[in-house]
Amino acid sequence: LGYGRELKPLDFLSHFVRAGGIPIPVDSAKGGEVMIFRQPIYPCHVGIMTSATTVIHARALSHKVIEQPLGDLAAMRTGAYRMPGVEYH
Repeated sequence: LGYGRELKPLDFLSHFVRAGGIPIPVDSAKGGEVMIFRQPIYPCHVGIMTSATTVIHARALSHKVIEQPLGDLAAMRTGAYRMPGVEYH
């Protein structure tokens, strides 16, 4: 499995659905839930919410995985999923 950088949103999102993900409103996502972003250079980007206002994701400019406030990313949210087998707090 995998996906390329070419934008094929349905193919990209199908990974989460096949894994049993349940779509939830982006504004209600909390720690442990998966957030989908559409950034200009990365149309299919994923982060894991660590709280209702912070996310952990791979930041290309930093060349590492970071935790940060949603900040500017909030405007780029396109979807969120609750995944089975994860304890949410």
